Amino acid sequence: TGGVKFVRYTMLGTQVAEYQSTIANLQTMLEQNKADIAALNLRVDSLTTANTTLASANAAIADTVTDLRKAANTVYYIVGTKNELKAKGIIVEEGSKFLFLGHKALVPARKLDPSEFTAINKWDDTPITLHITNKPFKVVSRQDPSLIEQAQGADGKPTGDLHITQPAQFWGPSKYLIIVEGA
Repeated sequence: TGGVKFVRYTMLGTQVAEYQSTIANLQTMLEQNKADIAALNLRVDSLTTANTTLASANAAIADTVTDLRKAANTVYYIVGTKNELKAKGIIVEEGSKFLFLGHKALVPARKLDPSEFTAINKWDDTPITLHITNKPFKVVSRQDPSLIEQAQGADGKPTGDLHITQPAQFWGPSKYLIIVEGA
Protein backbone atom coordinates (compact mmCIF):
# COMPACT_ATOMS: atom_id res chain seq x y z
CA THR A 1 0.00 0.00 0.00
CA GLY A 2 2.94 2.22 0.53
CA GLY A 3 3.92 1.90 -3.13
CA VAL A 4 0.42 2.80 -4.24
CA LYS A 5 0.50 5.91 -2.13
CA PHE A 6 3.84 6.88 -3.62
CA VAL A 7 2.53 6.45 -7.15
CA ARG A 8 -0.49 8.56 -6.26
CA TYR A 9 1.68 11.29 -4.79
CA THR A 10 3.91 11.19 -7.81
CA MET A 11 0.90 11.42 -10.13
CA LEU A 12 -0.56 14.20 -8.04
CA GLY A 13 2.78 15.99 -8.04
CA THR A 14 2.96 15.67 -11.84
CA GLN A 15 -0.61 16.97 -12.19
CA VAL A 16 0.12 19.87 -9.84
CA ALA A 17 3.24 20.70 -11.89
CA GLU A 18 1.17 20.57 -15.11
CA TYR A 19 -1.51 22.76 -13.55
CA GLN A 20 1.11 25.23 -12.35
CA SER A 21 2.60 25.31 -15.85
CA THR A 22 -0.85 25.84 -17.36
CA ILE A 23 -1.57 28.61 -14.84
CA ALA A 24 1.76 30.26 -15.64
CA ASN A 25 0.98 30.06 -19.39
CA LEU A 26 -2.50 31.49 -18.80
CA GLN A 27 -1.05 34.31 -16.70
CA THR A 28 1.43 35.08 -19.49
CA MET A 29 -1.45 35.09 -22.02
CA LEU A 30 -3.48 37.30 -19.66
CA GLU A 31 -0.63 39.81 -19.39
CA GLN A 32 -0.21 39.77 -23.18
CA ASN A 33 -3.97 40.28 -23.63
CA LYS A 34 -3.88 43.20 -21.19
CA ALA A 35 -1.05 44.77 -23.21
CA ASP A 36 -2.97 44.16 -26.46
CA ILE A 37 -6.14 45.69 -24.96
CA ALA A 38 -4.19 48.74 -23.77
CA ALA A 39 -2.70 49.17 -27.26
CA LEU A 40 -6.15 48.79 -28.82
CA ASN A 41 -7.59 51.34 -26.38
CA LEU A 42 -4.87 53.80 -27.44
CA ARG A 43 -5.75 53.12 -31.08
CA VAL A 44 -9.48 53.62 -30.37
CA ASP A 45 -8.71 56.91 -28.60
CA SER A 46 -6.56 58.00 -31.55
CA LEU A 47 -9.28 57.06 -34.05
CA THR A 48 -11.95 58.78 -31.94
CA THR A 49 -9.88 61.97 -31.93
CA ALA A 50 -9.32 61.70 -35.69
CA ASN A 51 -13.04 61.08 -36.24
CA THR A 52 -13.96 64.13 -34.16
CA THR A 53 -11.49 66.24 -36.14
CA LEU A 54 -12.90 64.95 -39.44
CA ALA A 55 -16.47 65.56 -38.28
CA SER A 56 -15.58 69.17 -37.39
CA ALA A 57 -13.85 69.67 -40.72
CA ASN A 58 -16.83 68.13 -42.53
CA ALA A 59 -19.23 70.45 -40.70
CA ALA A 60 -17.06 73.45 -41.60
CA ILE A 61 -17.02 72.39 -45.26
CA ALA A 62 -20.80 71.88 -45.24
CA ASP A 63 -21.26 75.38 -43.75
CA THR A 64 -18.94 76.85 -46.38
CA VAL A 65 -20.80 75.09 -49.19
CA THR A 66 -24.12 76.33 -47.79
CA ASP A 67 -22.80 79.89 -47.59
CA LEU A 68 -21.36 79.70 -51.12
CA ARG A 69 -24.59 78.26 -52.49
CA LYS A 70 -26.58 81.00 -50.76
CA ALA A 71 -24.27 83.71 -52.13
CA ALA A 72 -24.33 82.22 -55.63
CA ASN A 73 -28.12 81.97 -55.65
CA THR A 74 -28.87 85.36 -54.10
CA VAL A 75 -30.26 87.83 -56.63
CA TYR A 76 -31.80 91.24 -56.19
CA TYR A 77 -34.73 93.12 -57.61
CA ILE A 78 -36.21 96.56 -57.31
CA VAL A 79 -39.36 98.12 -58.73
CA GLY A 80 -40.08 101.82 -58.88
CA THR A 81 -40.93 104.72 -61.06
CA LYS A 82 -38.31 106.27 -63.29
CA ASN A 83 -37.93 109.26 -60.94
CA GLU A 84 -37.69 107.08 -57.79
CA LEU A 85 -35.02 104.84 -59.30
CA LYS A 86 -33.04 107.79 -60.66
CA ALA A 87 -33.16 109.50 -57.24
CA LYS A 88 -31.79 106.34 -55.59
CA GLY A 89 -28.98 106.11 -58.13
CA ILE A 90 -30.25 102.78 -59.49
CA ILE A 91 -30.73 103.93 -63.08
CA VAL A 92 -29.27 106.69 -65.21
CA GLU A 93 -30.05 108.08 -68.62
CA GLU A 94 -27.35 107.66 -71.21
CA GLY A 95 -27.14 108.91 -74.75
CA SER A 96 -27.61 112.30 -76.25
CA LYS A 97 -30.51 114.18 -77.64
CA PHE A 98 -30.39 117.31 -79.73
CA LEU A 99 -33.76 118.74 -80.54
CA PHE A 100 -35.58 115.72 -81.92
CA LEU A 101 -32.52 113.69 -82.89
CA GLY A 102 -31.09 110.85 -80.80
CA HIS A 103 -32.49 109.57 -77.59
CA LYS A 104 -31.61 108.90 -74.00
CA ALA A 105 -31.91 105.34 -72.76
CA LEU A 106 -32.49 104.20 -69.20
CA VAL A 107 -29.68 101.90 -68.07
CA PRO A 108 -28.55 100.50 -64.72
CA ALA A 109 -26.07 102.62 -62.82
CA ARG A 110 -22.48 101.37 -62.93
CA LYS A 111 -22.38 100.75 -59.16
CA LEU A 112 -25.43 99.25 -57.51
CA ASP A 113 -25.98 99.08 -53.76
CA PRO A 114 -27.55 95.72 -52.81
CA SER A 115 -29.16 97.29 -49.73
CA GLU A 116 -31.48 99.26 -52.05
CA PHE A 117 -32.83 96.01 -53.51
CA THR A 118 -34.92 93.11 -52.24
CA ALA A 119 -32.77 89.98 -51.97
CA ILE A 120 -34.26 86.66 -53.07
CA ASN A 121 -33.10 83.15 -53.94
CA LYS A 122 -33.27 82.75 -57.71
CA TRP A 123 -34.43 79.11 -57.43
CA ASP A 124 -36.80 79.27 -54.46
CA ASP A 125 -38.44 82.68 -54.64
CA THR A 126 -40.63 82.50 -57.70
CA PRO A 127 -42.94 84.08 -58.46
CA ILE A 128 -41.78 87.58 -57.61
CA THR A 129 -44.67 89.67 -56.35
CA LEU A 130 -44.33 93.20 -57.68
CA HIS A 131 -47.76 94.68 -56.99
CA ILE A 132 -47.90 96.07 -60.54
CA THR A 133 -51.41 95.21 -61.58
CA ASN A 134 -52.66 97.91 -63.88
CA LYS A 135 -49.49 99.66 -65.03
CA PRO A 136 -47.08 98.76 -67.80
CA PHE A 137 -43.53 98.00 -66.73
CA LYS A 138 -40.15 97.80 -68.37
CA VAL A 139 -37.12 95.70 -67.48
CA VAL A 140 -34.18 98.12 -67.54
CA SER A 141 -31.51 95.66 -66.43
CA ARG A 142 -29.83 93.17 -68.75
CA GLN A 143 -32.22 90.23 -68.20
CA ASP A 144 -34.25 88.85 -71.09
CA PRO A 145 -37.87 90.04 -70.57
CA SER A 146 -39.15 87.18 -72.74
CA LEU A 147 -38.32 84.84 -69.83
CA ILE A 148 -40.88 86.61 -67.62
CA GLU A 149 -44.53 85.64 -67.56
CA GLN A 150 -46.98 87.85 -65.73
CA ALA A 151 -49.63 85.91 -63.86
CA GLN A 152 -53.27 86.70 -64.51
CA GLY A 153 -56.23 86.41 -62.19
CA ALA A 154 -59.56 84.73 -62.97
CA ASP A 155 -60.75 87.98 -64.52
CA GLY A 156 -57.82 87.92 -66.99
CA LYS A 157 -56.14 90.97 -65.44
CA PRO A 158 -52.49 90.88 -64.36
CA THR A 159 -52.00 89.96 -60.68
CA GLY A 160 -48.59 91.55 -60.27
CA ASP A 161 -46.82 88.21 -59.85
CA LEU A 162 -43.98 87.67 -62.29
CA HIS A 163 -42.92 84.12 -63.04
CA ILE A 164 -39.38 83.62 -64.28
CA THR A 165 -39.54 80.66 -66.61
CA GLN A 166 -35.83 79.83 -66.82
CA PRO A 167 -34.00 81.21 -63.75
CA ALA A 168 -30.48 80.20 -64.83
CA GLN A 169 -30.78 81.98 -68.17
CA PHE A 170 -32.76 84.89 -66.78
CA TRP A 171 -30.33 85.76 -63.98
CA GLY A 172 -27.20 84.95 -66.04
CA PRO A 173 -26.51 88.47 -67.38
CA SER A 174 -26.96 90.21 -64.02
CA LYS A 175 -28.01 89.43 -60.49
CA TYR A 176 -29.81 92.78 -60.30
CA LEU A 177 -33.30 93.04 -61.79
CA ILE A 178 -34.46 96.62 -62.27
CA ILE A 179 -38.07 97.23 -63.25
CA VAL A 180 -39.46 100.66 -64.05
CA GLU A 181 -43.19 100.83 -63.53
CA GLY A 182 -45.37 102.99 -65.70
CA ALA A 183 -42.77 102.95 -68.49
